[in-house]
Amino acid sequence: MQASAGVGDVRFLHDDSRSFLHAPETLDAISQERRRLMPQALYSFIQENGRVIVGHIFFGKDEAEAEKWKKHHLESCEYFRAANREGRTIEFSAELDDLPEPEQEDLELYVFGDEEDEFDEEEEDEEEEEDDDEED
Repeated sequence: MQASAGVGDVRFLHDDSRSFLHAPETLDAISQERRRLMPQALYSFIQENGRVIVGHIFFGKDEAEAEKWKKHHLESCEYFRAANREGRTIEFSAELDDLPEPEQEDLELYVFGDEEDEFDEEEEDEEEEEDDDEED
């Protein structure tokens, strides 16, 4: 196995049978940097008596901005602050291609998705099933 020059500390290792990327620290750093710079949706849910009762979505042009809006809301909402302090919140974030526009139609599209995309996926699933049936 021999290493060839790569970008930065990323190296492509060559074996007789395959090539692969080897640089876990670099890939982790790239992933973290991308996450910091990509539009984000930070989701925070409050649970009480075994069920979710409130959900928040904090949008930001990057991870830091989404966190800023969450902290701002924590400062202004006693209920959210208490739930957070008591460990009754469940949080995760997601990278977004774009932030939704502040218009009802765009927000509904963000929340509910595109019905046409769902129809296209159902159509593809049906075609795959038909292809599988024909092969049998």
